[in-house]
Amino acid sequence: MSSARPRVSVEDRRRFLRATSLGFAAIALGCRGAPPNIEAPSGNDTATGAPKPTTGASTSAGDPPELVAGDATAECRDTDDNIEGPYFKPKSPLRADLVESGMKGVRLTLRGRVLGTGCGVVLAGAVVDFWQADAAGAYFDDKFRGHQIVQPDGTYELHTVIPGHYLNGEQYRPAHVHVKVKAPGHPLLTTQLYFDGDPYNSIDPFIKKSLIMPLASAADGAKKARFDFVLA
Repeated sequence: MSSARPRVSVEDRRRFLRATSLGFAAIALGCRGAPPNIEAPSGNDTATGAPKPTTGASTSAGDPPELVAGDATAECRDTDDNIEGPYFKPKSPLRADLVESGMKGVRLTLRGRVLGTGCGVVLAGAVVDFWQADAAGAYFDDKFRGHQIVQPDGTYELHTVIPGHYLNGEQYRPAHVHVKVKAPGHPLLTTQLYFDGDPYNSIDPFIKKSLIMPLASAADGAKKARFDFVLA
């Protein structure tokens, strides 16, 4: 277990080199986002170091709207999959709160539902497995990992922190939370959730627009987000 900033596997680096021309153009011009662990300039979101979005994300202290851009249920479409990445570990602990004593970072509460195709049926008893980097962008074998069983009404609630950025080859990946969703009679969903306004979203070769979540702010400085998973 190491706190050093990790790099992804050779295969993921090869996939990165096959990124879109937009990604290469952005890298050539130099990333405009604030690097991780550097205080964000005035006007930026201090949770991610990203420029504050001008549209989409809610900035009120309340919960985000039920259906928002970036939530698959806005059009009730099956949730897009995304790469697993090199840091998945099976048999994560059963827990909904990934934050342990002494851990740093901006607190994040993520809520949502797990639904079947058409959004007319909640998938009670589905298993949602989360893993992510810590606030500095490092992965650990036994930290920031946990699975939970969806409630009878189809809801889940995760307590964690905004993950940090880390290098993918020569480029930082945007902040993201990995997730696997499993329910009887449905294919296993492996995906990632991203945050609106992150400076690396536009040049990341793996991101999908439907997986970007707006953030809302609470009075204590914590963040809130919502995402409903729709399984095929």
